[in-house]
Amino acid sequence: MLRAGLAALAWRGRAPAAAALQQQAARCLAAAAGGETAAGGAQPPREQLRYDLCIVGAGPAGLTAAIRFKQLCAEGEKDLSVCVLEKGSEVGAHILSGNVFEPTALEELYPGWRAKQEAGEAPFSELPLRTGVSADRFYMLTRRGAWRLPVPSPMKGRGKNYVASLSELTRWLAARAEEAGVDVFPGTAGREVLHDWHNAVVGVATGDKGRARDGTPKPGFAPGVDVLAKLTLFAEGARGSLTQGLLSHYGLVEAVGACPQTYALGIKEVWEVPEAAARPGLVVHTVGWPLDAGTYGGGWLYHMDERRVSLGLVVGLDYSDPGLNPYEEFQQFKRHPLIAATLEGGRCLQYGARTLNEGGVQSIPKLVFPGGALIGCAAGFLNVPKIRGTHTAMKSGALAGEEAFRAIVLAAEQGKKGPLVLDNYAARLEASWVHAELERGRNVRPGFRRPDHDALRLARDCPARAYAKPDGVTTFDLPTSLYRSGTNHEHDQPCHLVLRNPGLPAVVNLPHYGGPETRYCPAGVYEYAPDALSGRPALRINAQNCLHCKACSIKDPRQNIVWNVPEGGGGPNYTIIAQATASRSLVPARPAGASFARRAGARAQARRQPVGAVAPLARSQQVARTSHVVCVAAQEAPAQQETATTWYALVANAEFFCNDVQNEPLAEQLRERVRYFQEQGRPTDFYLVPNPAWLDARFPAEAKQVRRPCMALVSTDKQWVTFMKLRLDRVMKLELPADMAPADITAPGEALPEFKKPEKWTAPYAMYAPKWWEKFYAGA
Repeated sequence: MLRAGLAALAWRGRAPAAAALQQQAARCLAAAAGGETAAGGAQPPREQLRYDLCIVGAGPAGLTAAIRFKQLCAEGEKDLSVCVLEKGSEVGAHILSGNVFEPTALEELYPGWRAKQEAGEAPFSELPLRTGVSADRFYMLTRRGAWRLPVPSPMKGRGKNYVASLSELTRWLAARAEEAGVDVFPGTAGREVLHDWHNAVVGVATGDKGRARDGTPKPGFAPGVDVLAKLTLFAEGARGSLTQGLLSHYGLVEAVGACPQTYALGIKEVWEVPEAAARPGLVVHTVGWPLDAGTYGGGWLYHMDERRVSLGLVVGLDYSDPGLNPYEEFQQFKRHPLIAATLEGGRCLQYGARTLNEGGVQSIPKLVFPGGALIGCAAGFLNVPKIRGTHTAMKSGALAGEEAFRAIVLAAEQGKKGPLVLDNYAARLEASWVHAELERGRNVRPGFRRPDHDALRLARDCPARAYAKPDGVTTFDLPTSLYRSGTNHEHDQPCHLVLRNPGLPAVVNLPHYGGPETRYCPAGVYEYAPDALSGRPALRINAQNCLHCKACSIKDPRQNIVWNVPEGGGGPNYTIIAQATASRSLVPARPAGASFARRAGARAQARRQPVGAVAPLARSQQVARTSHVVCVAAQEAPAQQETATTWYALVANAEFFCNDVQNEPLAEQLRERVRYFQEQGRPTDFYLVPNPAWLDARFPAEAKQVRRPCMALVSTDKQWVTFMKLRLDRVMKLELPADMAPADITAPGEALPEFKKPEKWTAPYAMYAPKWWEKFYAGA
């Protein structure tokens, strides 16, 4: 009866209010049912955490808001609590290194930081702003030439800006926030906005951990947590999933008559270049080639410290040719003589991609709603002509933190009940230098163009595009680049990419637009393959490859793709430096009956210990092959080590391989990865934990010792070796399956044979201990 009444309320035109009531009713009904699942099995009840302020997103905007809020608490001697939720495995994991940073907002947050840094005063001596902009360059590129042009005034940063790793800067801000008493929770994805009976935001619900692909709880399942707060700030960045829901729920775009937001896709790499090519502080921007005259975009080349270079290409997502492939355009960009001259002799360290808000001041929605506000790039504060938005995001966060503090304190003093509204936040932002800066650049990328997904022409009206094959030196295939992103998702979890109409891509996208999702996605998430029953092409989603760029939810011509947050901790791992950082998860693996609220409230979590160096290789690696498993073997040098030989297997199964191998032979991918690690002088050992379901069925006792089994191919560098061995210590005691014979292993030193895909993919077969490798190595 309650549900019927709520449905009638929604039908009468009060959908937002009814949605909030339905949300509350669903939770009440679930609680009344004793926390049972749809299948009838009981699951642990959801716990609740209460804070004065909750911030979703540990980027520059969210962390600045938290720091400013706690600064005011210290000045006013108020004991108010604040937490920051971050879906990345650690703070900075989803922020790719390399940007030009304008320190205006940082100077307001920490006055005099430059002098303190020069004096070596902690913590500013650790601030990763070490390389000032020394020169600006602006070029118009043709296929083989480059015309140097005057640098536009907004792009000039010599003497005032810094070339820095934004990932490192974000970690530094997170450390300052924790020192101030902020609870920072990495690996915690906000999945749902919570509303009260007044249709006001009262917090967020974090995602569950330990659900299988079909949604049923797995062993070790831990439900999410309801984080309740007096005010909630959303700092998810461009196209955040919760932000998109708020825009629709409260009609924030229509409320102020804002233009549709327009986006661009930025594809980026970080390289280490030879000493002769490094010019710390040099900032280069380009327009023109490889993009045509009808496609908005441009490239950049930023010289950071330690011989690192950030380069990338931005492609406006309002392009019209469905055959355009942003990833391949970026590979073309690196072939240009101006760019290739810097990269020659260097090595690529990292790859990533992310969408950018480019609508400008015309596309900024209403910023406040009952119980919360939008800050940073979630609201769209990127300065398009400057191609910078960190400083504006930080300023918006600082202002929101100040207004949140005033609203909470004033409500407490006056005994005010009901939802809080940050009425002065939008007005203060409009009166600040942020609005003035965006207003000056309002005509560079006007926001009154039609939505990006409406811009595609039919494939038959566009000439076919052909891209050159990668050379493996400067340009790379997509699986190789994807590996460098460090992206990883638990395979056996509900797919976070959902099709509203699963049949629509095969009848609209493929025949009319040539399947554009297979090209605009920079991670190879989407591909068309014959359906197992009908044999007709169907869209297949390889969600484990996702870089969280959000391009699919923007560019799909029928807006059929819904991007939801996966399990917390999944996604890319943009980490240039291998150093320990604080790590706390809102849904950790925990013993039965433990109270998470007590643990989280303690605010004292163990920090990760730095990982020791990996032993060097004593001999060249041996490559071996079996009918179902491809292996890389290596021997560690120290004789006193208990285990002289270590080796790990990569299962040749497309269903479980994070970089899908259906489109090309696995052997070539493996060779490329071995060459890549050899060039870096790093061990070429690889790890894999088998399919969790297979592991549980065959080795139930050992499976209990494996922490969150992972399908990713991971190297034994300083950052990952201990992390993975925690998962492998018990598994390495498994016995060799009877269907594995010595004849299946190639002789030492023999080249890797051509890999032939089996007619039917099967589950992973085994993982092996060093003693088994030694036995069959001798037999071979």
